[in-house]
Amino acid sequence: MGFFRFGTTLGIVPPPQSSYPYTAWYMGVAADLVADGDLFDGIAGWEEWVTWDCLIKLLVRDHDQAAIAAATIERDRLQAEFSQRLRQDRPSVVKRYDMRGMRNRRTML
Repeated sequence: MGFFRFGTTLGIVPPPQSSYPYTAWYMGVAADLVADGDLFDGIAGWEEWVTWDCLIKLLVRDHDQAAIAAATIERDRLQAEFSQRLRQDRPSVVKRYDMRGMRNRRTML
């Protein structure tokens, strides 16, 4: 149902009734990019999305509607490509149900 972080330990709540393997995905806090030489270290190709998104913001500032439309199409194409890749990589998740609680609710109705 949830998790918490305590120092370098990841806690899962409620605790499982038995041990089983699991995968924990963690995204750390990125450092701010402030100097010209700072690098964006992302997954291969994701920096291209950042570039197109920044370009769109500049074009909006300059009121260049035709260029905004073209840049938005390219950024959205990249985003759709990433979304497709993420859907393929997503591990299957098993949802747990409180069957006893469901039976108790039915008898109380």
